[in-house]
Amino acid sequence: MDEIFGGIPMARLKPSDDKKLRALASIDSKVAEQLKKHDQLTAQLSDFLHQQKAQSRKNRNRELMIIGSCIWAEAEINERFKAGLTELLNRHATRQTDRKFLASRSWEIIENEDIENASVCTSPATPE
Repeated sequence: MDEIFGGIPMARLKPSDDKKLRALASIDSKVAEQLKKHDQLTAQLSDFLHQQKAQSRKNRNRELMIIGSCIWAEAEINERFKAGLTELLNRHATRQTDRKFLASRSWEIIENEDIENASVCTSPATPE
C-alpha cells in the first residue's frame, strides 16, 4: 500500500503479480479490458493527486503573499511594529543569503556572530 487517497490506503500489486496479470491479459480479452481500465483509473488518480498538491502549493503561496503584504504595510506605518519585526527577522532568518538580502533592502540585520547579543522581543507590540 503506497499512496493514501482521502485517508484510504491504496493497494498496489507486487511487480511479480503485475507481470503475471499482464501476461494473462495477453491471452484473455476480459482481463486485458479490466487491466486497461485499471491503468486509466490509476493515471487519472495520479493526475488528480498532482493537481491537488499543486493547488495546495498555490494556496500556501497566496496565503504567504497576503500575510506578508499586511505585515509590510503595518511595518511602513508603525515604527514599533517594524522594530519588533526586525527582531523576528534577526532571530528567524538564519540563511546567510537571506540575511544579506534583507540587509541590502535596508533592514537592520545583525551579523551572525552578534545574534546572541541581540535584544529579544519578549512582549507583544502595543498599538500607539
